[in-house]
Amino acid sequence: MSMPAAKPAAKKTTSNGTSMQKWDAEMAKYAQQQEEQQQAALGGGNFIGTRGGVFSYKKEVLGKELDVVIADSVFENDYYEGEFDADNPRPPVCFAFGRDPKTMAPHPDSVDPQNADCKSCRHNVMGTAIKGKGKRCKNVQRHALITEDMIVSADKLAKAEVIYLKTPVTSGQGFAKYSVETTKRLHRPLFGVVTHLEIVNHPKYQFVVEASLKEEINDGSVFGELINHHEAQKAGAIEFPYMPPSEEPAPAAKAPASRKFSKATGKAGKR
Repeated sequence: MSMPAAKPAAKKTTSNGTSMQKWDAEMAKYAQQQEEQQQAALGGGNFIGTRGGVFSYKKEVLGKELDVVIADSVFENDYYEGEFDADNPRPPVCFAFGRDPKTMAPHPDSVDPQNADCKSCRHNVMGTAIKGKGKRCKNVQRHALITEDMIVSADKLAKAEVIYLKTPVTSGQGFAKYSVETTKRLHRPLFGVVTHLEIVNHPKYQFVVEASLKEEINDGSVFGELINHHEAQKAGAIEFPYMPPSEEPAPAAKAPASRKFSKATGKAGKR
């Protein structure tokens, strides 16, 4: 038995009878721009999220695994006013970036610097967190990532979008171990290999982000662009600041993601 043909959707019109199709498309464009601006203020414009124990990007759930090239990484310290509110997330009022935790200091764009430097800050001490036994200032790492599908050619890699990921302090030791072991064994920086990232449940910390080697990059034609991406991040691109917090919560605009991520093709091989 065949199904009856679906009736065409009713054409939406404005009060004066003109079609809404044009204006829907126009409004969606502005909604996308507004969302990207507000998300950037929260550190979420082109950040991969890990909320709920899964990777996500602009409302697209990516799963628990990703295969990426890590173009660069820095340490980041974030101090927030009050407790975290998932319904109204706010950017940190004091933040710092650096490659040596001992020399980090609040970024000039911090709206409320808490100390002259991070090392002696009263919030950078265990036991100062609002909840739990951790630090009030969150010690995380910021990573600049390029998805694996972008390294198929130098031309594609040159135009690749760099996406950022913040990993918590509980993932720091594991990432450091992976980085040191990989560079010592292969004599390659992390931007010369494909890294497999996986969110793994943890009995104490809810979850951690684990890194492991998927494969070396052995296409010499893309090495120049890999170095260009790394140097751009190292020169300061990765240390972009947060916008000052707004008095009003960001509007919940909805728009489709600008591009699709390539999800991990499977478990990383052990070498």
